[in-house]
Amino acid sequence: MNAFVRRWAEALLRPLVLRRRMPASAGRGWLVVSAKVGGLKYLLKPAERWDPELVRIASRLVSEGDIVWDVGANVGLFSKAASERAGPRGHVVALEADDDAATLLLRTAQLASSRCAPMTVVPTAVGRRCGFASFAIARRARASNALEGYGSTQTGGTREVRRVASTSLDALIDRFGAPDVVKIDVEGAEMEVLEGASRLLVEVRPAIYCEVCSATRSAVSRLLHAHSYAMWDGADFDQAEGLGIALAAGNTVAIPLEKRARYCTRAGEGSPA
Repeated sequence: MNAFVRRWAEALLRPLVLRRRMPASAGRGWLVVSAKVGGLKYLLKPAERWDPELVRIASRLVSEGDIVWDVGANVGLFSKAASERAGPRGHVVALEADDDAATLLLRTAQLASSRCAPMTVVPTAVGRRCGFASFAIARRARASNALEGYGSTQTGGTREVRRVASTSLDALIDRFGAPDVVKIDVEGAEMEVLEGASRLLVEVRPAIYCEVCSATRSAVSRLLHAHSYAMWDGADFDQAEGLGIALAAGNTVAIPLEKRARYCTRAGEGSPA
């Protein structure tokens, strides 16, 4: 699809909100989507092609009864996949600063079956500390929203800047329980999030799946290595072997060294535990 046709389709389909089934590998539950928030792929592509790596990593990292935090949840593909995996004894916390995305997440949460983990939607940005932050809304699909000063070339420019509530990850531990798995997708603000997570990294030690932009790969790598995490490229994690990678990849799986055998054995077997 060329750029002109894409922009035309995005404008035409922007108001449309649909319920779509998740991929079979993620339980076939309902996900509420829109082109305005998630982009055209959620309307036009088969579910199996939305983001197969994201769904696969959820199946590798999340086990029954887990607490999962989804930082930058967008339409909730990872949240929903994790909810299916964690089951009714688990809990998924979807953190999303865009109120339009949070509205979709709430509708998805209300459609969950009894076999899924309950999903709590928290409409907030995540950064170094609690307070307020400037949050840039992308002109194109809102998956590219970011804290002001960050973001990718996929935004198509900024539609508006909103003042939103912000929290650190450490501040959430006592409220929502220590997470077993944390997914982070914050469009270049990875260090903002991780620098507000010292207690999380030192005491809680969750498995992490993080989108890492090229500008922050060195800093993210140093921080995770300093906290005794091993890293793998998310694209290869289902065949994880050895000690992993030294420099964070675009999508990085990070596992505490003391938990490496648990997660990497599961990944190497090619099927979730």
